[in-house]
Amino acid sequence: DVLLVQGKGTTESLRIAGKPPGPGSSLRFKITEAFLKDCTDRLKLKEPNFTLKRTFKVENTGQLQFNVKSMEISGYSCEGYGFKVVNCEEFALRPNASKEIVILFTPDFTTSRVIRELKFDT
Repeated sequence: DVLLVQGKGTTESLRIAGKPPGPGSSLRFKITEAFLKDCTDRLKLKEPNFTLKRTFKVENTGQLQFNVKSMEISGYSCEGYGFKVVNCEEFALRPNASKEIVILFTPDFTTSRVIRELKFDT
């Protein structure tokens, strides 16, 4: 008796905001002068809100399902250093599927640039 067996090797492939993750890849939050207008309003009818909200698309561009168990920002679960992943729950992405993740950033204005690592635990 002869049994024909076939196999195929593949790897996971992920893109965040259209770019593969890794060194040199970044998700940017840019604070412009217009964003700071609440600081200069003379009437001060409300407390200024400096939280920036960005939505990023996570795409599974590979042939395997991609399972994200948790997300971390520089070692802290879901939030840290002024960043917060709003929809920070476990999820799975089938091949060629995508999901939007929402990240908030509230600067404390102690530095002009904040760089932190976003990690997906798979």
